[in-house]
Amino acid sequence: MKRYAVWIVLLLATPALATISQRQSPVSQWNAGASSTCFATLGSTPIATDLFVVWSFWTYTPPNQLTAKVTDSFGNTFVSAVGPTLQTASNTFAQIFYVPNLSSGTGSDKLTVTYYLNGTITNANTSGCVFVEYQGADLNYPLDSVSAGYSSSLNPTSLLDSGTVAPANSNLLVFAGGISDGGAANAGTGFTSIQSRSFTGGGSAITEQNSSAITGNNTLQRATACLSALTPCPTTPTGNWLMQMAVFRDASSTVAGGWPPARLGQVLYASQFPGSDASAKIQNAIAALPPSGGTVSAIDLQDPGGTGSTTIDPGSKLVTLLLGPYTYYVTQVLLRSGFTIIGIWGAQSRGSTLESVSSTNQDVVALGGTASVQGVDLENINIGCAVGNTSQVGAHIIAQAVGTGGGLWYSRMIGVNILGCFGGGLILDANPVCNQSCLTGVNQFDTFINLVANRPFGGLPGLRITGFNGQMNFINSEFDGQMGTRDCIHGPSDCGYTNIEIDEGSSTVLPPYSIVFNNVTSQYTGGTCGSSFCGPQASGSEGVAIYLAGSMDFVCYGCHFEADGGAVRMHFNTTPPSRMQASKSKAVSSEPAPESTATMATSLTSTAPRQAT
Repeated sequence: MKRYAVWIVLLLATPALATISQRQSPVSQWNAGASSTCFATLGSTPIATDLFVVWSFWTYTPPNQLTAKVTDSFGNTFVSAVGPTLQTASNTFAQIFYVPNLSSGTGSDKLTVTYYLNGTITNANTSGCVFVEYQGADLNYPLDSVSAGYSSSLNPTSLLDSGTVAPANSNLLVFAGGISDGGAANAGTGFTSIQSRSFTGGGSAITEQNSSAITGNNTLQRATACLSALTPCPTTPTGNWLMQMAVFRDASSTVAGGWPPARLGQVLYASQFPGSDASAKIQNAIAALPPSGGTVSAIDLQDPGGTGSTTIDPGSKLVTLLLGPYTYYVTQVLLRSGFTIIGIWGAQSRGSTLESVSSTNQDVVALGGTASVQGVDLENINIGCAVGNTSQVGAHIIAQAVGTGGGLWYSRMIGVNILGCFGGGLILDANPVCNQSCLTGVNQFDTFINLVANRPFGGLPGLRITGFNGQMNFINSEFDGQMGTRDCIHGPSDCGYTNIEIDEGSSTVLPPYSIVFNNVTSQYTGGTCGSSFCGPQASGSEGVAIYLAGSMDFVCYGCHFEADGGAVRMHFNTTPPSRMQASKSKAVSSEPAPESTATMATSLTSTAPRQAT
């Protein structure tokens, strides 16, 4: 297919389309040469509350992959209906955008598609776009359903086919756009061409819509086009093609404060975005969300052999990421305010997994930036450290002393399983640089439910709370581990096999406070120490190790410590603390041997340099 730079069409003929119809007379424009934009100006001012639908295609030199964004003179926010979809044989991308209930103004409206490479405006080799204004569409949630299809690079065909969907509504507009590097595209059965263009060097593009009214819901819909004018479509000529379809419903079901009948607004499907692996596709989908944010679904996105090429970072957008029951390889995941990740947890290593590929022991999950991060929600996911890591941390939450105080606030992890991390499972790290003399970072008001961290043989604690952390609640959580190499975080003279550690870190003025455990379990699965077996009562094996010189409130309800040398052991840095309490503790037990249970007192006060309870 000869590379044309830009072709642009604005056609607004009026076929019979139930209650949705085109608004204006057609306008078209196309230009040769590479371009970073594709634009057209409407013949007359658009009507407020109408629907804009945009189809654009573009090509670029692999392996680089461009993304697209649509804007207009009146500040309307265009969102993606489907795509970008990639045809790898011709390195062609296409995407359908729309804006419902559009805002209008005075004068002409210029609509522009802009192409980006990693956030920078970049020329596409060739590109094209179609803008259509419709009247009569649902004002709130016009998009009913979408589909996209493309030919295999080893199997070019003559029939362009978007695939089938079952719309949830009646009175529909079926809009489709397709492109091929061979043949001349003609509208498929039941469709009328909006615009078709044949390229001088071969290949063509087409946009089309349904010719007759669709009055029944749940009626299967598909958009096709043929690279021949013959009927039925012959097997030649052939081309490498892609075809997309978006189905819109009319205004007959619009109500004030309406709801989406089939698809949530602002949901982008990561599988439809370019990228060398799942992490890149997910990040490109996030980048395509409007500034306010939205939802990215990766439920149908698998990542076999993924390279984890990209860090997943929502930036300033409020983003919900939905994961399927697959492993997604990542460079890193950065937590920012309002970031929600929801997966399918199959327990232990099954289900939705974010797995690091870092060769430098970079934390898998970390806070983004230095300001406080609030309202994070991680649910039903596994966090996996890289195979062969030596000191990698699964989730390292560092509160930095910047501005009004950094750290993780008002957030939660539910059903999170941390696997294979030799540097520690979850570390809540808030070590201030200036104690109480200045503003400091703090992790506070966070809840962890059904959190599991399995410490590998020789690894550091599954949970470490160090420094100024407060109002931390752990409910029905478990921290297991093999003994292996002793944990010598506090120097070679004080080593243990601790699964849970709480310490004051670098500050004796701002230690942890209000740490609450409710039905928390810490247990050991054995292991070898050199040539000998580490038995359940090995010296230094502790359910919870506490290091502090000041005072701290530690509450433990119904906690369970199994195969440990001690339930809670307090290590005092120099002199005993003035106050150390485990208030209202109930059924806190240690099992140095099977069937053996001991109970910790409801109030602990230490007067010895080192005392185990």
